[in-house]
Order: sequence, then C-alpha cells, then structure tokens
Amino acid sequence: MKAFLATFLLIYTLSAPAQEKIVMSTHRFFSKTDKIAELEKALATHTGKFHQGNNKWTIYRILSGPDAGGYHQEEGPIAWTQIEPATGKTSAAEEDLYKTVAPLTSAIGAGCAIYRSDLSTSASDDFTDEISISHVFYKPGSELIMAEALGKMKKA
Repeated sequence: MKAFLATFLLIYTLSAPAQEKIVMSTHRFFSKTDKIAELEKALATHTGKFHQGNNKWTIYRILSGPDAGGYHQEEGPIAWTQIEPATGKTSAAEEDLYKTVAPLTSAIGAGCAIYRSDLSTSASDDFTDEISISHVFYKPGSELIMAEALGKMKKA
C-alpha cells in the first residue's frame, strides 16, 4: 500500500505543472496586400464562430517592428493537457481557418509561450487593449542567467 501511495504522489506531483494554465498559443497572420479588409472580416467571423469560452482568441494589430501590419493572435492561458494531440483528423475550426482565413494571407506563423509568474507583473489572464512584446533570444545554456536578469527588471 505504501508503494502504491508513493507512486500515486509521485505521478500527481509530476503531472501538476501540466494542469496549470500557463501556456499561450500564438499565431501571426500577414495579409496579402489587397486583402486587408477581407482578412480582418474573416478573422472576426472565424473567432466569433470557433474561439469563445475556453478557446478564446485575442487578436491584436501589430504596429511596429519587423512584423508591423500583421495580426498577433493569442489563445490561453491553457494547460498543456488542453492542447489537442495530433489525431490525424481536421477539426471544423481548422477547416474553416484554411478555407476562409488562409487564402487571404501571405504568411502565417505559429508558436507558444509559457507564462512565468515569477517574472511577470500581472496575472496570465489579465488582458488589455494594447500589448508590448519584447523578444528575448538568449544563447543556449544561459537560460538561468536570462531568467535572473528578467527577474531584476521586474523588481525595477
């Protein structure tokens, strides 16, 4: 019985971070030059139809930097366990995205981010009308040094 209890506690402890809602899924949409208004309408329609409640999308217009003119989409925060595993089946949301949004784009980028409360000044589900994103690229092996530096920035 002790072995079972120890195993259960170990599995529960290791799986706990997977249950935390700390993952932000992102996409970047870049409109074809003559399709800006159509892309905005298609994104609004798609978002309203498929991305409400737990799958809510927040979309921002990118105003500066190398991606200026594009659209930044965020979904989350969600838990790792909420990310659908690849099943080989295309969902209705994906089919709609490919049929109504993708043809109006010149490029689509995707990624995800992990929320770090120890480096943040707001909660993961605090949203605003405007955001500022700083891309920090560190050399392999220097993650702890960068986390420490970002922590100092938070305190400043």
